[in-house]
Amino acid sequence: MIKDTLNRIERYRGLSPRLDQAIDFLAAANLATLETGRHVIDGDRIYATASGYQTRPLAEGKWEAHRRYIDIQVIVAGQERIGCAAIEGHAVSQPYSAEQDVLFLDVVQGDELLLSAGDFAVFWPEDAHRPCMAVGQPEPVRKVVVKVLL
Repeated sequence: MIKDTLNRIERYRGLSPRLDQAIDFLAAANLATLETGRHVIDGDRIYATASGYQTRPLAEGKWEAHRRYIDIQVIVAGQERIGCAAIEGHAVSQPYSAEQDVLFLDVVQGDELLLSAGDFAVFWPEDAHRPCMAVGQPEPVRKVVVKVLL
């Protein structure tokens, strides 16, 4: 897992060619004006989804993990709390869906990240994460998630 700010994203170049393509996209795109929906970067290998939503109370959060894709979650406006934990040792609450590349877990204890506008987090398959959680009261958030095929 990585948590950092977009103005330092260049330091993560070289981890993989596809991750480099995702970094190119994030460095070049005007994320504040990116239209809601899916944006193809390299077919199904790399794509971004821009969305807006209201953060939720912690009790409504779901822990998820992916097997085929890395998630790069970028906060464009607002702030949210994202839980993170290693997937090892946690019970599966909903089996893996290959179609959606997601499984849900019952995580007993994890860490919390606070992401504000301009921050991003990268989650690999071994990283369970619980996105979209409110910091205090629920608030509107604008986010771009880039999916990078492993």
